[in-house]
Amino acid sequence: IIEDTDGVVEFQNQFNLDNNSVTFTPAAPSATHYTYSVESQGYDAAAANGAPLAALDDDDVRQVALPFSFPFFGAAYNQVFVNSDGNLTFTAAEFASTERSLGRMTAGPPRIAPLFDDLDPSKTAGGVRVFSSATRVVVSWVAVPEYAQTGTGAPETFQVALYPDGHIVFAYRGISPSISSAVVGIAPGTVQGETSLVDFRTDP
Repeated sequence: IIEDTDGVVEFQNQFNLDNNSVTFTPAAPSATHYTYSVESQGYDAAAANGAPLAALDDDDVRQVALPFSFPFFGAAYNQVFVNSDGNLTFTAAEFASTERSLGRMTAGPPRIAPLFDDLDPSKTAGGVRVFSSATRVVVSWVAVPEYAQTGTGAPETFQVALYPDGHIVFAYRGISPSISSAVVGIAPGTVQGETSLVDFRTDP
């Protein structure tokens, strides 16, 4: 909330998932549609100590093999691209420096975005880490700051977990993104079907 001449102004889209987790569960084995739920906590601190992705820079990407076939929006994948800007993509890397927007998220490759934001892993050695096992793959951004023209931006700590049955968990432990642009969600890519915006504040 910021002070204004005649009162206060409150930003509509505050990030209020911190210290919570969001689970996307396939509604069918083919994972063409999902249900979601919001729970408290859920951050996997042990998995956050996974292997660091070597020298991941600003607007950078690394390809990671999955130990299982992961179903996502009707397709199955054995590898994923970990993009420095808080998201995973399938079929293609995605590390452009253009705005991290809803339109870019839905028009690009299939994407899982726990925090699609302008992040700079080069400021935190080993800040992006991968834990991989037969039961889950967890990618964690640990104290990775937002990009800043000078100095270091606010550190962001969050993770995404992928499971063999196709369910996905986003978990947050220390998030304060700027209001300029940050998108949370999943998308089949290439603007397949309509885009549905979900307000997690009114989760039934």
